[in-house]
Amino acid sequence: MALSCWVLPGIVLLCVQRLLKEKCIVDEKLFASFLNRLFNTLNWTITEFSVAIKEMQENVDRHQVFSLPVCMGRSNVQC
Repeated sequence: MALSCWVLPGIVLLCVQRLLKEKCIVDEKLFASFLNRLFNTLNWTITEFSVAIKEMQENVDRHQVFSLPVCMGRSNVQC
C-alpha cells in the first residue's frame, strides 16, 4: 500500500498526512513527541527570523546615521 503513495507526486503530501495521522492516533507517545519537535522547530524558526530582522534594522539604522553627516557636508549631494 505504501508504494501507491508514490504513483502520483500530487498525492504524496496527502498520503504522508494520512499515514502520520493514522500512526499518531494509535501511538500517543509518538504524537506527543511529534508535537514537541514541531513546536520546538517552530520556536527556533521564529526566534531566528526575529534576530535576522533586528540585525537588518540595526544595519539600516547604522547606515542612515553614517550617511547623514556625509550628506550634510556636501551642498551638491542629494540625501
